[in-house]
Amino acid sequence: MWIIKPDITKANAYIKLFWKHNPGFYKQDGHKARMTSMHRTYVYKTITKPLFEKFLISTPLELLKLHTELYKAIYDGTHDVKEEEKALKFIFSYSCIVDNTNFSYELADLMGVNTCIYCNRQYTLTINNQNEHIIRPQFDHWFPQYQYLDLALSYFNLIPSCSLCNSSLKHDKRMNLKKYIHPYVDKEEGFLFDFHSIGKDADGVEHFQVDCLIDETNSRQNKRRVKNTLEMFRIEEIYSAHESLELRDLVELSRAYPNDYIENLIQKILGDTGLREEDVYRLLFGIETLKDNYKKRPFSKFKTDIIKKL
Repeated sequence: MWIIKPDITKANAYIKLFWKHNPGFYKQDGHKARMTSMHRTYVYKTITKPLFEKFLISTPLELLKLHTELYKAIYDGTHDVKEEEKALKFIFSYSCIVDNTNFSYELADLMGVNTCIYCNRQYTLTINNQNEHIIRPQFDHWFPQYQYLDLALSYFNLIPSCSLCNSSLKHDKRMNLKKYIHPYVDKEEGFLFDFHSIGKDADGVEHFQVDCLIDETNSRQNKRRVKNTLEMFRIEEIYSAHESLELRDLVELSRAYPNDYIENLIQKILGDTGLREEDVYRLLFGIETLKDNYKKRPFSKFKTDIIKKL
């Protein structure tokens, strides 16, 4: 799980993008258009345009409050729950509004996230050439759609991710903040990458197992949350599968040139060129070493942690 600082400016731009693609979504009186058969529902009467916009841009903790208040009213025993849920699905229809539309590609461009937020293992670039949709990240609903019908269009509930993390590993698992790390809520990933040797194969090639060391300064609950999140996305297994491609060269480099060779090399380049330290690491190893920039390039946290260890 990689952390993203909530960008309210982008969330507000998301509102403008939404109305650009859905200009007739609400009527002038502030109520949702094309809901004739559902105009008697509590949802129709309550979710006017101003409240709908709150659902679009509120941060995850605010979204939970909105969701709790709305569902408490819907399930108070005085409403036809099936009709209310039908109305919710009509207003917050991700499949009709976002999925596989021009809107989805412009949204991905707006987010500007280059790698999967859950694994940082591969690029999730957006390529939209002259209205030809080529590729974009998938948007995972951190709070799953089937459980949180009202959060299906919320900006901070749409997490740019790869197909493996979204469709295979996380999919529609029930999520809550007491059990899992949230990229927009938590401040730190809460773990470091490490490794150990598992011996040599028949050809004499050494192999390694990747380890995730949970920060001991975390509270007991946060340790569990980090552990649960790492296990759900199978981070140790997936990164270990990349050890021959992303880890072995670093280990061999450190063994061939011990005594802080890498650090001395970095300092020499810095002195000769005037580049910043993060620029040199980007040139040498193809990674971002600043925490806020991990999401820009694959394996950035992994290689940064390993290089520090070596």
